[in-house]
Amino acid sequence: MKKLLPFTIIKRHGLVNVRVREYPSNRRYTFVWVMEQIANVGLIFLMPTAFSCDNKEIDLAMGFAALLHSYCGMQSVISDYMRSAVVGKTLPIVTRVLVVIFSVAALCGLYQLVYDDIGIAPTIKKFWVITGPKEQPEPVSQEVEKVHPKKRWFRRKSE
Repeated sequence: MKKLLPFTIIKRHGLVNVRVREYPSNRRYTFVWVMEQIANVGLIFLMPTAFSCDNKEIDLAMGFAALLHSYCGMQSVISDYMRSAVVGKTLPIVTRVLVVIFSVAALCGLYQLVYDDIGIAPTIKKFWVITGPKEQPEPVSQEVEKVHPKKRWFRRKSE
């Protein structure tokens, strides 16, 4: 490897020279990754605790950790796929602002769900209990019965 310019490296692969541009590391993304890992570890312990005991503070902590995990994940997606070199300078800023706005709105909604309603874990438990409509059997006519369900021919019942 031989450095020609400050951020250009030439790698030799057989007879082909490949130029690879190195970008300086940014400590901000390392901080976001560390926060996401802290949220992951917190969720491992908070999820079973929130479902097993009925406590609003634990429920809110679980919601906050899940929201922090999703916020850090979306920031990573934006930093990976919405680079200003690819999509321009304004679109990454707009998407980051939208992620912050939606995260604050979700945090307000979770707070309201915990303190003004039954909570996050009980709401999820209620969704697990919900079943679809029970299927009603088809009314069978007394005059005609189906012989085969996949074929469209019928016969009359013998009396």
